[in-house]
Amino acid sequence: MKKYVLRFSWYLGWKLLAVLLIFAAMFAAFFIAMDSANVYVVVTDGLKERASAVLHDEGTGGLTSYFDTAYLAGDTQLNGQTYRKYNVTDFIYHLKVESLWCQPWAGVARITVVESIPEINGTLKEKSNDERSGESTQAVLPAWTRGRYVLTCRKENDRWLVTEMELTAVLEPEPTPSPDPADATATPSAAPSPTASAQAAGE
Repeated sequence: MKKYVLRFSWYLGWKLLAVLLIFAAMFAAFFIAMDSANVYVVVTDGLKERASAVLHDEGTGGLTSYFDTAYLAGDTQLNGQTYRKYNVTDFIYHLKVESLWCQPWAGVARITVVESIPEINGTLKEKSNDERSGESTQAVLPAWTRGRYVLTCRKENDRWLVTEMELTAVLEPEPTPSPDPADATATPSAAPSPTASAQAAGE
């Protein structure tokens, strides 16, 4: 009898352990998914805001919700002079997330993205006399480097911030999209000239 009780106890123990492991795995998966979603939002929104700050020379004040202050202080592109002499009117921003690995228990996440801005429009803030006399006010702005980046995020005071951003590859610019034939306006064709037989019949 004692032997059967012992076996039954072992059976219950293993069943309980299996249930606990399942719940632990579900609990861990929930927190990984939740933190991964937070990291995704911080990186995608943060990089777009960073690009806007670079192009519009807005400074770093609006980026502290996404980036660590130490990183912002050393961001050479953000603190550079490339676009400061231009008034950027609009731009097209593309960001593709290739991979994301989050470790909530370690408070660290890494995400690989491809960033590009295929089109930037704007004008010069100060023009020469020749440029002032010209009709066109548009300027050819420096191209934005399309590249693959690996970003490191760390959890500080219950929020995720980008602490590192490393350019791992410079990629070819995006191809210029060709115009859609369906969007082209059809040119009305000239009315056909009457044939000789039709002219004779008319006479």
